[in-house]
Amino acid sequence: MAVLLLGVALVFRLRWGTPWGDAGWPRPFPYPDSALDALHDWWDKRNPPPPGSFKYHGEYYTILLFLDLTVVSVSALLGVTLGVVLPLKRFMKGTGQEAGEAPCAVASD
Repeated sequence: MAVLLLGVALVFRLRWGTPWGDAGWPRPFPYPDSALDALHDWWDKRNPPPPGSFKYHGEYYTILLFLDLTVVSVSALLGVTLGVVLPLKRFMKGTGQEAGEAPCAVASD
């Protein structure tokens, strides 16, 4: 019974995730179909399945690792950027200049 339920779940998942006979595939810009298809092909070339194994072995953990590393990288980049930009903006506000403006030259006699 468990094998039957697993088979039905797999068929529904494959039918939902695979555009069989869909003339609109890949859909244009607002949908990430082309990017997801390119990412899938890239992962297939980088991690071919060993002989005698099912393709879904390890796919879940590969995707989780990729998503985890992406979130950590974007968070670190955002944190460093905000950590540099906000204090610089406050510093420039304290000097009476806007960030990005050249300082005024002081005329000397």
